[in-house]
Formats: sequence, C-alpha cells, structure tokens
Amino acid sequence: MITKLELENFTVFEELSINFSAGINVIIGENGTGKTQLLKAAYALATTSSQNKDIDNKDIEKLFTEKFNRIFMPEDMKIGKLSRCKESKCSSIKANFLEDYSRDKNISFNLSTRVQSLKLNEKSDGTLYSMEPIFIPTKEVLSLYKGLAKNPENKTVFETIFDDTYLDLCSQLKNDKEAEHDPRIQPFLEEIVNKINGQFEFENSKITFNSGIFKDYAQSTIEADKTKDGKRYFEPTPEENLSTHMVAEGFRKLGVLHRLIDNSTLVPKKNGTLFWDEPESNMNPKLMKLIVEILLELSQQEQQIILTTHDYILIKWLNLLSDKHHHIKYHILYRDEESQKVELYSTDNYLDIEPNAIAETFNYITKEQVRIKMGGLGK
Repeated sequence: MITKLELENFTVFEELSINFSAGINVIIGENGTGKTQLLKAAYALATTSSQNKDIDNKDIEKLFTEKFNRIFMPEDMKIGKLSRCKESKCSSIKANFLEDYSRDKNISFNLSTRVQSLKLNEKSDGTLYSMEPIFIPTKEVLSLYKGLAKNPENKTVFETIFDDTYLDLCSQLKNDKEAEHDPRIQPFLEEIVNKINGQFEFENSKITFNSGIFKDYAQSTIEADKTKDGKRYFEPTPEENLSTHMVAEGFRKLGVLHRLIDNSTLVPKKNGTLFWDEPESNMNPKLMKLIVEILLELSQQEQQIILTTHDYILIKWLNLLSDKHHHIKYHILYRDEESQKVELYSTDNYLDIEPNAIAETFNYITKEQVRIKMGGLGK
C-alpha cells in the first residue's frame, strides 16, 4: 500500500504532503484543487514500479517519464509541462510504500520545466514497489475494452484519446483467472448482478450483457434444486444478450467492479491500492449504498482504497455504515482565500470535515426548498 505522497511545485500543488490510511481514503475538494492529479501521481508511481519489477536502475528514469506522460498526457507529451518551478526551486515527487504490509520502500524524482525527463533523487532507495494497483477512471471502459481487444492494431489511436489509466484497466479486465475472492464478498457480487438485472460475460474480445438475476435454489422451477442449501444460482431471462452499448453507463461501471473481483484482479492483500476517481459519475444515487458496502467489505479484508468524490450521498453512506472496525480518513483539498495556494486538511472524523463544500451545498439546497415552500411566511 502507499503510505505517503509528497508533491512540490507539481501541477496545481505548490507543496503537499499527504499520509494515507491503510483503509479507505476519501479525497474531497472543489473543481481545480487537484484531486484527480493527486490520484494519478500516486498511481503513476505505484503502477510503474509494479509493471517493471526487474528493470535495471539506469532504465528507471526513462520508464517513469514515459508512464507519467501516458497518464497525465501533458501538452506535446513533454513532462516538463507538469512542473511549476518558481525561481530556483525544482519540482519533486515522492511516495512511500509498505511492501507486503511489512517492508518500507520509497521512490522519489525531481523535475523542472527545462528538462524532459524525471530525475531519480539520490535520496531515493531506488527499490520498486511490486504490488499492482488498480485505477478506475471516471468514464466507463467496457466499450473501450471491446474496441481495443478486437482491434489491437489500433492501439496508437486509442492512446491519442485515452490516458493509461483507461488502457491499464482494460488490460486488467482481460485477466481470466480462477476466482480467489473471499466468500464474504460473493453476496455483494450477486447483489451487483441483481441491481443491474444481469451480468457482463467476457469471451476473448467480446463482451455481452446477459440479463437475469441470482435466486435462491428454493425459487427454482426444477424440483431437485429445491433441496440445495446455502447457494444461489444465476437465472437468465429469455431475452437475447445485449451489446455493452445498450446497457446504462452506470451499470457498466458496476460491471467493471464485478469483473475485477470475479477475475481475481482485485484480491485484498495480493493486489496494490484501489484508486477510484469519482465512483458516483453516471451512477444512480440508489446504487451508492451498495458501492459503499462493497468498499467497506474490501477494506475489512485489508484492501487499501483511495477515492475522490463530489457526492454527498456517497460520503454520507460511508459515515452511516462504517464503525470502529473501518478506518476512513477524509482528505480535504481547498484553496487559501488570500494566496490561492491549494492546502490540505485531513481528519478521521466526518463531522470535522472543514471546509465541506459538498455538505454546505446540500444544506443550502434544503434551505432553499424550505424557503420556496414557505413563501413569505414569517416575514
């Protein structure tokens, strides 16, 4: 897992040092405060390490530079564009990792507007983190996966449109391992299927949506099934399988989470951090409770999660459903009113979130609704 990230003069950040919880980390902030950039910086350091475990030290700078360019996609793919050097001060990027939850590792780079390569900091221990992280971006990727898997020769076209968070996820969706997930997560997988009224089926480059739900064997029309105990079965509906493009985007995003767990890409204590950029994007608010329940269960199984959100419902469900066994840390990014510098405030207590633009806006809407309904009463 990643334990700490330090950014100096990098993108919107003049100076940032953030300590991550081993459980769930929720990054909150208004647009333009760098939530996604923070997420991408942490992911870029973690995934480049895990994808290149056996590289020679002389190749580290080249590989990390290429990955940062592919994830951030700066103008003209020049990594110096990510630096906001002031005077003689240079940009720096540093992360600390806990390998297999026991061994500390760190990786650190310097950067300036005048060079087009990350420079390994001499204080970095140069050892690479090996646990592969997962990044779920804001847009769904099942439709992208189909096009990329079916026509791999067009990868360069996809690379001009989508950054590597999308392409990396497509690669992970392609995994086809035997399920290793904890049986405690199985009911949540079945609940996903029942919420979206079907499941996505992967076969080579083809993905189809098979409509249906999970039922208890007691509900089966087959008499022999009624004696079975403790398991449920998937019963498809008579309709033909659907194309992914005919399924709601919010359902496709839930399908991605289902696939990652079901194909053993997302296995707590085996994979690295789960990064999720705005889980609520294109998602019906009714699905937020289920998403939070799954995240809390994964956290219970020692899966580190770092997510960004603008959603009051998601944050509120986290607050309502969590207990002393769940470690949730809230990280609030905001701009100082005078300097306009992006600042960070972290807290373990939902009630201590300050400033909380999400809750303030929700409260404002509630007050406006009361005012409109009440009319001029009381004036």
